[in-house]
Amino acid sequence: MVTRLSRILALAIGLGLCRQASAWPEILFLRDGRLLFGTIVGTSGGKIACEIAGQSQSLDIGSILRSETDLSAIADTRVEVLLLDSSVLGGRIAGYDDEGLTLETSFGTQRLAPSLIASIVDPQLRSAYSGPRFLVRAGGGAYAPVLSGASAFGPSWTASAGADWALSLAHGLYAGFDLAYSGADYLAGGLSYAFASVRPVLSYRFDAARGGGKLLEGLRPLVSLSAGPAYIGLSGAPTVPSSYGNPTAAFGLAAGLEAELGSGLIARLEGRADAYLQKAAPFVTMGGLLSISYGR
Repeated sequence: MVTRLSRILALAIGLGLCRQASAWPEILFLRDGRLLFGTIVGTSGGKIACEIAGQSQSLDIGSILRSETDLSAIADTRVEVLLLDSSVLGGRIAGYDDEGLTLETSFGTQRLAPSLIASIVDPQLRSAYSGPRFLVRAGGGAYAPVLSGASAFGPSWTASAGADWALSLAHGLYAGFDLAYSGADYLAGGLSYAFASVRPVLSYRFDAARGGGKLLEGLRPLVSLSAGPAYIGLSGAPTVPSSYGNPTAAFGLAAGLEAELGSGLIARLEGRADAYLQKAAPFVTMGGLLSISYGR
Protein backbone atom coordinates (compact mmCIF):
# COMPACT_ATOMS: atom_id res chain seq x y z
CA MET A 1 0.00 0.00 0.00
CA VAL A 2 1.54 3.28 -1.13
CA THR A 3 1.66 6.07 1.44
CA ARG A 4 2.28 9.43 -0.17
CA LEU A 5 4.26 12.10 1.63
CA SER A 6 1.13 14.24 1.83
CA ARG A 7 -0.53 11.44 3.76
CA ILE A 8 2.39 11.31 6.14
CA LEU A 9 2.13 15.04 6.80
CA ALA A 10 -1.65 14.98 7.08
CA LEU A 11 -1.47 12.21 9.63
CA ALA A 12 1.26 14.02 11.56
CA ILE A 13 -0.90 17.15 11.62
CA GLY A 14 -3.80 15.08 12.83
CA LEU A 15 -1.64 13.87 15.67
CA GLY A 16 -0.95 17.44 16.69
CA LEU A 17 2.56 17.88 15.23
CA CYS A 18 3.95 16.62 18.50
CA ARG A 19 7.54 15.61 19.04
CA GLN A 20 6.67 12.01 19.67
CA ALA A 21 3.78 10.62 17.61
CA SER A 22 2.50 7.07 17.37
CA ALA A 23 5.10 5.15 15.38
CA TRP A 24 4.52 3.11 12.24
CA PRO A 25 6.99 1.28 9.98
CA GLU A 26 8.02 2.97 6.73
CA ILE A 27 10.35 2.56 3.76
CA LEU A 28 11.44 6.08 2.79
CA PHE A 29 12.65 6.83 -0.76
CA LEU A 30 14.99 9.82 -0.78
CA ARG A 31 15.88 12.03 -3.74
CA ASP A 32 19.55 11.05 -3.53
CA GLY A 33 18.58 7.40 -4.19
CA ARG A 34 18.84 6.14 -0.60
CA LEU A 35 16.27 3.81 0.95
CA LEU A 36 15.71 4.15 4.68
CA PHE A 37 13.98 1.48 6.75
CA GLY A 38 12.62 2.76 10.02
CA THR A 39 9.87 4.51 11.93
CA ILE A 40 8.48 8.01 11.50
CA VAL A 41 7.84 9.46 14.95
CA GLY A 42 6.86 13.06 14.24
CA THR A 43 7.31 16.21 12.21
CA SER A 44 8.16 19.81 13.03
CA GLY A 45 9.55 22.86 11.25
CA GLY A 46 9.68 21.26 7.79
CA LYS A 47 11.52 18.19 9.05
CA ILE A 48 10.49 14.62 9.80
CA ALA A 49 11.89 12.81 12.83
CA CYS A 50 12.67 9.12 12.25
CA GLU A 51 14.12 6.15 14.08
CA ILE A 52 16.56 4.42 11.70
CA ALA A 53 18.49 1.35 12.91
CA GLY A 54 17.87 2.39 16.49
CA GLN A 55 19.14 5.93 15.97
CA SER A 56 17.20 9.19 15.69
CA GLN A 57 17.47 11.08 12.42
CA SER A 58 15.93 14.30 11.14
CA LEU A 59 15.12 14.58 7.41
CA ASP A 60 14.05 17.57 5.33
CA ILE A 61 10.55 17.00 3.97
CA GLY A 62 11.74 18.04 0.50
CA SER A 63 14.34 15.25 0.46
CA ILE A 64 11.65 12.53 0.56
CA LEU A 65 10.10 11.39 -2.72
CA ARG A 66 7.62 8.94 -1.26
CA SER A 67 7.18 6.21 1.33
CA GLU A 68 5.88 2.64 1.40
CA THR A 69 4.59 0.43 4.19
CA ASP A 70 4.78 -2.85 2.25
CA LEU A 71 8.14 -4.51 1.60
CA SER A 72 6.71 -6.16 -1.53
CA ALA A 73 6.79 -2.70 -3.17
CA ILE A 74 10.58 -3.11 -3.58
CA ALA A 75 10.71 -6.87 -4.05
CA ASP A 76 12.11 -6.52 -7.60
CA THR A 77 14.30 -3.52 -6.88
CA ARG A 78 18.04 -4.02 -7.30
CA VAL A 79 20.01 -2.07 -4.72
CA GLU A 80 23.60 -1.33 -3.74
CA VAL A 81 24.42 -1.77 -0.05
CA LEU A 82 27.42 0.25 1.12
CA LEU A 83 28.98 -1.31 4.22
CA LEU A 84 30.92 0.54 6.89
CA ASP A 85 34.15 -1.07 5.67
CA SER A 86 33.54 0.72 2.30
CA SER A 87 32.71 -2.50 0.42
CA VAL A 88 29.58 -2.63 -1.73
CA LEU A 89 27.13 -5.50 -2.19
CA GLY A 90 24.63 -5.57 -5.03
CA GLY A 91 21.43 -7.58 -5.05
CA ARG A 92 17.70 -7.65 -4.38
CA ILE A 93 16.10 -7.08 -0.99
CA ALA A 94 14.42 -10.26 0.26
CA GLY A 95 13.55 -9.03 3.75
CA TYR A 96 14.19 -6.50 6.48
CA ASP A 97 13.51 -6.51 10.23
CA ASP A 98 15.05 -5.32 13.47
CA GLU A 99 17.83 -7.88 13.12
CA GLY A 100 18.96 -6.73 9.69
CA LEU A 101 18.67 -6.89 5.91
CA THR A 102 18.32 -10.05 3.84
CA LEU A 103 19.94 -9.54 0.44
CA GLU A 104 19.75 -11.94 -2.52
CA THR A 105 23.07 -11.63 -4.37
CA SER A 106 24.65 -13.45 -7.29
CA PHE A 107 26.64 -15.59 -4.82
CA GLY A 108 23.81 -16.42 -2.42
CA THR A 109 21.68 -14.95 0.33
CA GLN A 110 23.42 -12.52 2.67
CA ARG A 111 22.18 -11.48 6.11
CA LEU A 112 23.48 -8.03 7.10
CA ALA A 113 23.07 -6.56 10.56
CA PRO A 114 22.04 -2.87 10.70
CA SER A 115 25.31 -2.07 12.50
CA LEU A 116 27.24 -3.11 9.35
CA ILE A 117 25.28 -0.98 6.85
CA ALA A 118 26.28 2.58 5.94
CA SER A 119 23.56 3.11 3.31
CA ILE A 120 21.17 1.32 0.94
CA VAL A 121 20.87 2.90 -2.51
CA ASP A 122 18.59 2.31 -5.50
CA PRO A 123 20.94 3.16 -8.45
CA GLN A 124 18.08 3.84 -10.87
CA LEU A 125 16.40 6.18 -8.42
CA ARG A 126 19.70 7.94 -7.78
CA SER A 127 20.25 8.43 -11.49
CA ALA A 128 16.67 9.50 -12.21
CA TYR A 129 16.38 12.12 -9.50
CA SER A 130 19.96 13.05 -8.68
CA GLY A 131 21.35 12.99 -12.21
CA PRO A 132 24.44 11.15 -13.46
CA ARG A 133 27.80 11.86 -11.85
CA PHE A 134 29.53 11.83 -15.25
CA LEU A 135 28.28 11.83 -18.84
CA VAL A 136 29.59 12.08 -22.39
CA ARG A 137 27.48 13.38 -25.28
CA ALA A 138 27.35 14.00 -29.00
CA GLY A 139 24.74 15.64 -31.19
CA GLY A 140 23.84 17.91 -34.05
CA GLY A 141 21.34 20.53 -35.07
CA ALA A 142 20.67 23.66 -37.07
CA TYR A 143 21.04 27.39 -36.53
CA ALA A 144 20.34 30.71 -38.19
CA PRO A 145 22.37 33.95 -37.93
CA VAL A 146 20.72 36.93 -36.27
CA LEU A 147 21.63 40.61 -35.98
CA SER A 148 24.53 41.64 -38.25
CA GLY A 149 25.07 38.24 -39.86
CA ALA A 150 21.47 37.65 -40.89
CA SER A 151 21.77 39.50 -44.21
CA ALA A 152 24.91 37.69 -45.42
CA PHE A 153 24.39 34.14 -44.12
CA GLY A 154 21.52 31.69 -44.21
CA PRO A 155 20.59 28.79 -41.91
CA SER A 156 23.17 26.03 -41.60
CA TRP A 157 24.21 23.02 -39.51
CA THR A 158 26.17 22.51 -36.31
CA ALA A 159 27.65 19.51 -34.48
CA SER A 160 29.06 19.12 -30.98
CA ALA A 161 30.52 16.64 -28.52
CA GLY A 162 31.52 16.96 -24.90
CA ALA A 163 31.51 15.68 -21.35
CA ASP A 164 30.22 16.85 -17.96
CA TRP A 165 31.12 16.05 -14.35
CA ALA A 166 28.92 16.66 -11.30
CA LEU A 167 30.38 19.20 -8.87
CA SER A 168 30.18 18.78 -5.12
CA LEU A 169 29.68 22.53 -4.68
CA ALA A 170 25.93 22.31 -5.31
CA HIS A 171 23.44 19.61 -6.22
CA GLY A 172 22.67 19.70 -9.95
CA LEU A 173 25.76 21.76 -10.83
CA TYR A 174 28.08 20.35 -13.54
CA ALA A 175 31.32 21.43 -15.19
CA GLY A 176 32.66 20.12 -18.49
CA PHE A 177 33.70 21.03 -21.99
CA ASP A 178 32.10 21.32 -25.41
CA LEU A 179 33.70 20.79 -28.84
CA ALA A 180 31.63 22.48 -31.54
CA TYR A 181 31.93 22.79 -35.31
CA SER A 182 29.50 24.67 -37.54
CA GLY A 183 29.26 25.29 -41.24
CA ALA A 184 28.05 28.60 -42.64
CA ASP A 185 25.90 29.12 -45.72
CA TYR A 186 27.25 32.31 -47.33
CA LEU A 187 24.39 33.67 -49.45
CA ALA A 188 26.60 35.39 -52.06
CA GLY A 189 28.32 32.07 -52.89
CA GLY A 190 31.93 31.36 -53.71
CA LEU A 191 33.11 31.35 -50.11
CA SER A 192 32.91 28.69 -47.43
CA TYR A 193 32.97 29.59 -43.74
CA ALA A 194 33.29 27.35 -40.71
CA PHE A 195 33.30 27.99 -36.98
CA ALA A 196 35.10 25.76 -34.48
CA SER A 197 35.38 26.15 -30.72
CA VAL A 198 36.57 24.42 -27.56
CA ARG A 199 34.60 25.75 -24.62
CA PRO A 200 34.48 25.03 -20.89
CA VAL A 201 30.82 24.63 -19.89
CA LEU A 202 29.04 25.26 -16.60
CA SER A 203 25.54 23.77 -16.43
CA TYR A 204 22.77 23.32 -13.92
CA ARG A 205 20.20 20.52 -14.00
CA PHE A 206 16.93 21.09 -12.15
CA ASP A 207 16.66 17.58 -10.73
CA ALA A 208 13.99 18.56 -8.21
CA ALA A 209 11.57 19.26 -11.07
CA ARG A 210 11.41 15.54 -11.83
CA GLY A 211 9.17 15.06 -8.81
CA GLY A 212 6.87 17.88 -9.89
CA GLY A 213 4.01 15.84 -11.33
CA LYS A 214 3.02 14.11 -14.55
CA LEU A 215 4.07 16.98 -16.80
CA LEU A 216 7.74 16.77 -15.79
CA GLU A 217 7.86 13.08 -14.96
CA GLY A 218 10.93 11.65 -16.68
CA LEU A 219 12.23 15.07 -17.78
CA ARG A 220 15.05 17.20 -16.36
CA PRO A 221 15.27 20.91 -17.30
CA LEU A 222 18.77 22.37 -17.64
CA VAL A 223 20.59 25.59 -18.45
CA SER A 224 24.23 26.09 -19.42
CA LEU A 225 26.82 28.79 -20.01
CA SER A 226 29.97 28.32 -22.11
CA ALA A 227 32.96 30.42 -23.15
CA GLY A 228 36.31 29.63 -24.73
CA PRO A 229 38.66 29.92 -27.70
CA ALA A 230 37.30 29.61 -31.24
CA TYR A 231 38.48 29.69 -34.83
CA ILE A 232 36.71 31.18 -37.87
CA GLY A 233 37.89 29.59 -41.10
CA LEU A 234 37.35 30.81 -44.67
CA SER A 235 38.08 29.03 -47.93
CA GLY A 236 37.47 29.77 -51.62
CA ALA A 237 38.63 33.40 -51.42
CA PRO A 238 39.99 34.97 -54.66
CA THR A 239 43.28 35.71 -52.90
CA VAL A 240 46.51 33.92 -52.08
CA PRO A 241 46.23 31.92 -49.94
CA SER A 242 42.63 31.04 -50.76
CA SER A 243 42.06 29.54 -47.32
CA TYR A 244 42.80 31.20 -44.01
CA GLY A 245 41.27 31.86 -40.62
CA ASN A 246 41.34 33.90 -37.47
CA PRO A 247 41.43 32.86 -33.82
CA THR A 248 38.78 34.46 -31.66
CA ALA A 249 36.51 33.71 -28.69
CA ALA A 250 33.04 32.22 -28.50
CA PHE A 251 30.28 32.46 -25.91
CA GLY A 252 27.09 30.45 -25.57
CA LEU A 253 23.85 30.18 -23.62
CA ALA A 254 21.54 27.15 -23.76
CA ALA A 255 18.36 25.90 -22.13
CA GLY A 256 16.55 22.63 -22.70
CA LEU A 257 15.27 19.33 -21.40
CA GLU A 258 16.86 15.92 -20.80
CA ALA A 259 14.92 12.65 -20.89
CA GLU A 260 16.05 9.26 -19.59
CA LEU A 261 15.99 6.60 -22.33
CA GLY A 262 17.18 3.74 -20.12
CA SER A 263 20.49 1.88 -19.71
CA GLY A 264 22.30 5.14 -18.97
CA LEU A 265 21.23 6.83 -22.23
CA ILE A 266 19.86 10.37 -22.04
CA ALA A 267 18.34 12.46 -24.85
CA ARG A 268 18.75 16.24 -24.71
CA LEU A 269 16.87 18.86 -26.73
CA GLU A 270 18.03 22.41 -26.24
CA GLY A 271 17.79 25.88 -27.69
CA ARG A 272 21.09 27.73 -28.07
CA ALA A 273 22.39 31.24 -28.61
CA ASP A 274 26.07 31.60 -29.60
CA ALA A 275 28.31 34.57 -30.34
CA TYR A 276 31.72 34.56 -32.12
CA LEU A 277 33.71 37.73 -31.65
CA GLN A 278 34.85 39.63 -34.76
CA LYS A 279 36.47 43.03 -35.38
CA ALA A 280 33.33 44.69 -36.73
CA ALA A 281 30.51 42.97 -34.83
CA PRO A 282 30.01 39.57 -33.22
CA PHE A 283 28.57 36.79 -35.35
CA VAL A 284 25.48 35.79 -33.36
CA THR A 285 23.41 32.67 -34.02
CA MET A 286 20.32 31.02 -32.56
CA GLY A 287 19.27 27.43 -33.10
CA GLY A 288 18.46 24.02 -31.69
CA LEU A 289 20.54 20.95 -30.88
CA LEU A 290 19.54 17.33 -30.30
CA SER A 291 22.13 15.16 -28.55
CA ILE A 292 22.46 11.73 -26.97
CA SER A 293 24.43 11.27 -23.75
CA TYR A 294 25.63 8.30 -21.80
CA GLY A 295 25.72 8.92 -18.06
CA ARG A 296 26.80 7.05 -14.95
